[in-house]
Amino acid sequence: MARKRIRKNAYKKNSAGKVANGKKLFLLWVKSMAVIFALGLMGIIFILVYDLITQCDYFRIRSVHITGTSRLTQEQVADLAEISEEKNILSINLSTARLNLISHPWIDEANIRRELPSKLIVNISEHTPLAVLDTGRKFLINTRGEIFKESVPADTDGLPVITGLDYSDLNIPDEPRSIPFSAVMDLLELERNPKKALRGFTVKRIHVDREIGLTLFSEAQVKAIRLGYNDYINKYSCLNNILFYLKSNNVFPGVELIDLKNSSRIVVRPAITETAVNKKEVHDART
Repeated sequence: MARKRIRKNAYKKNSAGKVANGKKLFLLWVKSMAVIFALGLMGIIFILVYDLITQCDYFRIRSVHITGTSRLTQEQVADLAEISEEKNILSINLSTARLNLISHPWIDEANIRRELPSKLIVNISEHTPLAVLDTGRKFLINTRGEIFKESVPADTDGLPVITGLDYSDLNIPDEPRSIPFSAVMDLLELERNPKKALRGFTVKRIHVDREIGLTLFSEAQVKAIRLGYNDYINKYSCLNNILFYLKSNNVFPGVELIDLKNSSRIVVRPAITETAVNKKEVHDART
């Protein structure tokens, strides 16, 4: 008689597997919670340590060294950067302080650094105004030919005014300058050089004519000088000789225009003065 085959209990096997999986999931949950708790505890510790350091009197700012100021005062720079000797040096966000500084129209560049434990060093570079650009509205341009702020009367003292340029002529980074604007910048660079600048002629206005070129205006004995385009170094050298001659010999009481557009042909137009008109009227009456 054949023996009856004994079948294994499939239910017990499945139950054991579920229990084992449940234990694994429980252990995984416990480990996850432990990691989260550890991270939270580390975060709290870091916050406490940060608060302790940033409130520690040892790191209180005792010295603020500011350089590069000309138009702005050191107090204004400190206020802009929101720094003072009452603050903790580690609580100062250097990036934010720098952005606050360069947001001011007169500040071109700024750098802030710490010298632990208690010294803060601030260096700024201010824009150097070169001229006033008049396009209907007046703006200041710096030595790079860039507009950096709208002009107010207090800013324009002693600066030449540029007229005749369009917005399309303005300096664009990484783009070649237009011929008129390039000519203006070349001339302004000459005026900045004491050895090459005109003597006895203070440039009050530079007018740009796209066909004729540049004409300088002043309130001196010589009212206007027409230079055209190009070769400004040689033209300035020649002009200084002419101006010296006119002043030394008192040839004319005033000069309306010196036309040096063509270097080989210099035209000097005397000013028509009231004395000259009266002499002409007397001469005509006698005739």
